[in-house]
Amino acid sequence: MTDHDPAQRNPSGSAAQRFRLANILEVVAGAVLFLLMAVMVADVIGRYLFSAPIPGAFEVIEILMCTVIFAAIPVATAHGEHIIVDLLDPVLPRRLTAALKVVATLLIAAVFMTLVWLLWELGQRTARSGWVTDTLRIPLAPVAYFAALMSGIAALLALRPLWLRSKLRD
Repeated sequence: MTDHDPAQRNPSGSAAQRFRLANILEVVAGAVLFLLMAVMVADVIGRYLFSAPIPGAFEVIEILMCTVIFAAIPVATAHGEHIIVDLLDPVLPRRLTAALKVVATLLIAAVFMTLVWLLWELGQRTARSGWVTDTLRIPLAPVAYFAALMSGIAALLALRPLWLRSKLRD
């Protein structure tokens, strides 16, 4: 089996139980993406047909883009859909390949945890400074905190395969 095989990624239980959080985030990302599309279409129609663009549409679109991207990262992580380059897997010994997968998993989690730290710091700085968008005055700190939270969830989900392997051995 390869990493792309759902049976190997999900060794026990139903997919709905295993990825309940990922399923919720899929719905959130989809709804935000739909809202993003609706705002863009309404803004374009207002701008070109009625010479009346939506005030602050650019700001709303920026925030929605950040939301959809960071809501989708844990989903991709939960489903093991990050880019994988396995050119050497067929020629390397199985133990080395397994060890490299563990190292890659730990590296992915470390990168996400670094993002958590940096985004949380950004959120704190933004909250202290009172930064808001120019037109609509939307506070920016919650956006940074949301991105940090989603990165943290992605970090935990990245470590999930290691935890499952250790549980299966017990």
